[in-house]
Amino acid sequence: MSFTPEEHAALEQAAAMPSMTPRIYLAVPYSHQDPTIRARRFLYATQAANCLMRRGLLIYSPITHGHTIGLWGGLPGGFEFWDSHCLSFLRHWAQELYVLTLPGWQESIGVAAEMAEADNLGLPVLCVSLASLGVQDE
Repeated sequence: MSFTPEEHAALEQAAAMPSMTPRIYLAVPYSHQDPTIRARRFLYATQAANCLMRRGLLIYSPITHGHTIGLWGGLPGGFEFWDSHCLSFLRHWAQELYVLTLPGWQESIGVAAEMAEADNLGLPVLCVSLASLGVQDE
């Protein structure tokens, strides 16, 4: 999936006008019993955030933020621990929600909660794939 011409134009316009750039929360499935899959999801989340930031967008990536803190501090990795932190950013900072459609995103409890909260707040939701961002899938 790639950006539609309208989405591309909106991204270009937002990047050209920093004061008008929306604050985007990047939702990504993370929790998994296999630490290798969690690490790969962290990598993809971080690559996607990097790609979007290079386009001039304001991005908050909770997986990029939380994965590293969790590893260093021995914190739990499940959404039940991180939900109040994540949803607070949606409520008080984000203006849009982007969902990175990695395998498992439709089954993710965290992504579902983030999408529901964005819907409750009336935030636009855009699903993006690695390919649409130009991120190489291993």
